[in-house]
This record gives sequence, C-alpha cells and structure tokens, in this order.
Amino acid sequence: MGESHAVDLDNVLAADLPLAVSNFNDVKTIASQVSQMVRNLIDRIKNKELPTTQGMSFLDVKNQLLLKYLLNLNCTLLRKVSGESIKGSNSIERLVEIRTMLERMRPVEHKLRYQIEKLLKIATTGKFESNDPLQFKANPDNLISKVDNNDSSEDEEKRKKSEVYVPPKLVPMKYDGDDTADQRSSKITEKIRRHALSSSALQGLKEEFMDTPLEVVESTANASKMSVARERQERQEYEEMYFTRLPVTRQERHSTRQQYSSKALASELAGIGTLPEKKRKSQGGKRKACDMIKLH
Repeated sequence: MGESHAVDLDNVLAADLPLAVSNFNDVKTIASQVSQMVRNLIDRIKNKELPTTQGMSFLDVKNQLLLKYLLNLNCTLLRKVSGESIKGSNSIERLVEIRTMLERMRPVEHKLRYQIEKLLKIATTGKFESNDPLQFKANPDNLISKVDNNDSSEDEEKRKKSEVYVPPKLVPMKYDGDDTADQRSSKITEKIRRHALSSSALQGLKEEFMDTPLEVVESTANASKMSVARERQERQEYEEMYFTRLPVTRQERHSTRQQYSSKALASELAGIGTLPEKKRKSQGGKRKACDMIKLH
C-alpha cells in the first residue's frame, strides 16, 4: 500500500516538474525586469526627474499602503516556498489590516477620480485645453456625508422654530374716540336710516306699494306679528266661506284695538327717525366716555 502511494506521488511530481521549472524560470526573468525598473525609478527620483512634492496626499498614502502590502505578501510567499508554516505570522495580520484600509479608501478614491484624471492628463500632455471639462475644480463638499447634515439641519430648524416668540392673540377693536362731531353725526344718521328701513310700518308700506319680492325676516317681533296676521287671514277666509261670524274673546278684541289704535301707529311712525332706547343709551355712554378721555 505504501509502495503504490509512493509510485503515484512520483508520477505526479514527474508530470508537474517541467511546468514548475518553467514557471520558476519565468518568475526569475520577471523579477529581474521588475528590479531593473525599480532601480530606474529610484534613479529618476534622485535626479529630480519625477517631482512628487506637488502630488496628491491621498495617492501618496495609497502608494505607501500598496508597497507595504507587496512586501508582506512577498514575505508570506517566501515562507510558503521555504516550507515554513504561515500560522501566527505577523505578515498575515498586516496583510489583513492593509487590505481593510485599501477597501475603506475606495469610496474616497471614487469621489476624487475626476481630479485624479485631470492631474494625470496634465502630467502626461503637459498642457490642458481651455474647453476641456476636466479643468473644473473638484468640490470637496462632496466628501461630506449628506445624511448627518440633513439630520442636524432639521434639528436646528426645529430648535429655531421652538425659540420663536409668538405674541398673544388679541381681538382687534376699533377706537372711535378720535372721531369728529361730523363723523359721529353721520354714523348716528346711518344707524337711524337702517332702523327706519327695518321698521314694521315702512315694511308694510313697501310690501303693499312696491313690486319687489316679499322679504321674510326671521325675528321674534316679526314672527309674532306674522302669526297674528295669519290667524286673522284664516278667520276672515272662514267667515267669508261659511257666511258667519266667529266669536271673538275679550283679549283678542283688546289686542286688535291696541294694534290698530292711532297711538300705536303714531309711536311707530315717530320712531322711524330715532334710534331704539337701548341704542340711544349705548350711544350716550360712548359719548360720555369719549368726552372724559379727551378731558384727561
């Protein structure tokens, strides 16, 4: 069993040996070429043929990290080629750390790609066109996260709104203490005119002699008068239809006599040009208050 396993291993090694030798030769050739390129770059930097002082600090950091990554990767490969175990190696920890940093730098590099392409084009050609859109400057504000700014601005607006002084709401009242005598007289005249137009006597004349539509005003006084007139109309229609007189009580005769008496009509007609008693008292009180304010 052991002999057959050894034979199989020898066969595998014999098949892979030419390919492995070819790969090692390629590695040796490429390594010598890379070494020569690195020496040439070092010489050019020493001779100040490649100025790096005007470059981007972000790319400098990235180049340093990539260089450290390659060095640690070569150390790991050397240990594996030498047959040593890489378990617990410091190179592995440094590789993981550098790889994490490079991945975190990728979004920043994406935002700086516009500026990097612009600088690379200027460094390659040595000039830039006036109509080249790459000559516009990059906006550093794009590197700032917009989420936190929106939250802070909303909190700031809420705080400002809460600190705004809100005055108490007052009901506006018109002050007529500075009105002249003519203005007060005109206001009183206007009120008398409105009261006269709303009187029952003129309302009845208006309904009788004018062709305007009948206006129905819902008030206590008009409602009582309309109910009395309606009852009187119904009584009259019944008496004309059946040719008979309905009995009238003493209270009804008294109210009818009082309603159609000359004194009632005279008082109503006399009140056309004057204000009601309540309004006259309020006007008098206002005039006295205004006079007292002016005296003081």
